[in-house]
Amino acid sequence: MDVERIVTEELFRKLQEDSLILPSLPDVAIEVENVMNRPSSNIKQVVEVVKKDTAITAKVIRVANSAMYCRGRRADNLQAAIIRIGFDQIKSIVTSLALEQLFISSNEMVWKVMDEVWNCSVEIAAASCSLLIQYQKNNQQSKLDVETLTLAALVHNIGALPVLAEAEIHPDLFEDVSVLRKVIQHVQTPIGTAIVKCWDFTDEIIEVIEHLSDFSYITDEVTYLDFIRAAALYLGMIKSQQSIASKMDFYTIKGLPTSGEELASDAFLAQYRDIKKSYQ
Repeated sequence: MDVERIVTEELFRKLQEDSLILPSLPDVAIEVENVMNRPSSNIKQVVEVVKKDTAITAKVIRVANSAMYCRGRRADNLQAAIIRIGFDQIKSIVTSLALEQLFISSNEMVWKVMDEVWNCSVEIAAASCSLLIQYQKNNQQSKLDVETLTLAALVHNIGALPVLAEAEIHPDLFEDVSVLRKVIQHVQTPIGTAIVKCWDFTDEIIEVIEHLSDFSYITDEVTYLDFIRAAALYLGMIKSQQSIASKMDFYTIKGLPTSGEELASDAFLAQYRDIKKSYQ
């Protein structure tokens, strides 16, 4: 029996027996959630929690000044950044930014794949949010928001983390990096679904993790899943039995700005680059 199959079966066994160690949300995300769950919570309390983490503070300010939120004058401090992003939305943004803290390893091979996984997530988040911003210009009644979309995009392959943790603990099980990548591909959907359910994320985000690669799963209404799939197809990060052009045509008919002309527009590309930069 080959190594890939042995490791894959062992991970599935642990998942089914509820013995697979799932990652926890970073402390700053948990603290922000705890503060915001208090009836008397306010921006100053959130600022006090976030500013303990200087890296997250800098990233929140950078995101507030990105194409997603920038409205004229720049936000030059944490409180101004949170006000610009929105008090109700800041929890999702802090959680999104803090996720990068989970992608750390002392093992060279594991670190390499972690970097690939995180960069893929950032690319898809940037492209999908840029698509949503363009979409909302002609669909102002849309209830979709960039905060939820960003979070869904950044956790869409979170199921890779327990696999990478196993590789760090048992490096002898993995012959080379290609085996590690293949195991992740096999198991990240069920493991990722288990993680976001454990984290008590919304059904909209669970839907993205659970059905991203299942093209037989479609909805009549436009959802976060549509934007993330379209972004993944645009970036060549997801495979389909149909051609990419025909899949993009499907989303264009559904109302997304996914025509060749729209995807090549200066507005889309500038926003994509700017949002990507804010998460790097």
